[in-house]
Amino acid sequence: MSVARLNLLDPPGAYSYPKGTKVNGVTKGDQKGISGFIQKPVQWLDDRSNVTVDVQYSIGSACNVGGLYTFQQAILEGCFIDGVGTLEIISPTDVAGSGELFAYTYDVRRDNINLRTLRSFSLHSASRSKPCSGCEFHSVYQKFIQYYGDEQYADKYILAASFGNATSFSSQRGDADFQGSLKLAKGKFCSSSSQSLSCRIRLNFSLHQAEAFLVGIQALSVFMQVVVEMHRSLDVCKKSCKEKYCIGDGHLNAWDKAVAFFCGSLSDEADGLLLFALTKRRHQEFHKQTEDIPVDGLSKQIIDQFSRAPIELSQGDCAAAEKRAHAIFDKMRVPLVQSVIRYAYILEQDDFSDLADRQKANALGATYASSLLPFLHHCNENVAETIYQQMGYGFPTPSFEKVKRSLESQYSCMNTSCEEVGGLLVGDDYAENARPCESRSALATNGGNPGKAGAAVLGAALAIAALGLAVFVFLTKQKKSQQSRLSAQSNIASVSDLA
Repeated sequence: MSVARLNLLDPPGAYSYPKGTKVNGVTKGDQKGISGFIQKPVQWLDDRSNVTVDVQYSIGSACNVGGLYTFQQAILEGCFIDGVGTLEIISPTDVAGSGELFAYTYDVRRDNINLRTLRSFSLHSASRSKPCSGCEFHSVYQKFIQYYGDEQYADKYILAASFGNATSFSSQRGDADFQGSLKLAKGKFCSSSSQSLSCRIRLNFSLHQAEAFLVGIQALSVFMQVVVEMHRSLDVCKKSCKEKYCIGDGHLNAWDKAVAFFCGSLSDEADGLLLFALTKRRHQEFHKQTEDIPVDGLSKQIIDQFSRAPIELSQGDCAAAEKRAHAIFDKMRVPLVQSVIRYAYILEQDDFSDLADRQKANALGATYASSLLPFLHHCNENVAETIYQQMGYGFPTPSFEKVKRSLESQYSCMNTSCEEVGGLLVGDDYAENARPCESRSALATNGGNPGKAGAAVLGAALAIAALGLAVFVFLTKQKKSQQSRLSAQSNIASVSDLA
């Protein structure tokens, strides 16, 4: 969401305008009238010095610039005219509605800020950690605070990956140390001419830092923001809706944000970076495509739930919408589980002649594991510690079987199942010893309480198998004697790093 930063030229007099003050101007290109409002309070004295005014565009404006000068998909039509222009500011106390005119300068490419950034998602305020009656988000968010010991756990993780530092969580649990970098050779995984966001990031970061940075945003920050918006919607619904009549549409706006943050703007493209794209790719890797299970099965199920809830919310049926929010939340964790399984297998199977490739796979597996550790810790602390010790960044090669067994023991606690997670495919069939496990009813629990299920050893009736990797095109090029092993270097190079 773009905010234009206009520089008023020697504005005469002393003025003070509150946030929300209406402004009018002229658009770039067709020079039509455009309106907006002051994004934060501004005032100045009668000293004839330049003043900066942040103006947020009104809803419906076509302008889409953001705060990135190199933004390749910027839409400049509908933005305030750049260079020198005139801005009309209409004071809320001006009954006549005839505002004051001020000259300004503005560079449409440079003079912008983002009203909402991905980082803002990970800068959770202290108020979100306070208990609230019936507030479902609090219980989810609190699991992360209890595990990591920090309200801004996602920001700590992402910044550590970005700058090559250690996370140093207050709880001393789940830490990752990204120091010691191998710079990504330009063109190794992305050509220098590529304009995709993920490639531009990878060309400017160390290899493992880029992967942890991107997945941290996806699985730690955006994941939680989707949960926040869903339950913000439900909270507004409960407060504003009585007997199928609702005051305002704040509950619908919040739900729309949850859908937007889940899908992103590249949801149907190979370079999609957010949760919808991850869910779709993982489903294709872990489930055979049949008439009953389409190629986009799980992502379609989530979108169906997202699509039905607004009808219930508009009718004030908050309870029905809440059930859908719970279902969405449970299904959103499935691709995170699949991701940990996938990278545990990659790390165990390949000898990694290229250290950079091992760092890359390790960073991906460790970051996906970081998004699950708080849930696992809530279910069973021993299992959470096992997954951390196996998948943590910089740790020795994991035992795939131990990772797989540990995760499966907590499926019931996390409201998922062997059937939902599936097994890793190679071509049209599951990889050797990587078929889906038995249903969660067969998993051992502690005293029948799935919330405290242990990392139990399954009975002889269950054949716990090692998972394979779904890259059939690559595998067919290998000798038959090598088909049970994967080259992580070729795999990671040939598919999206967030796949």
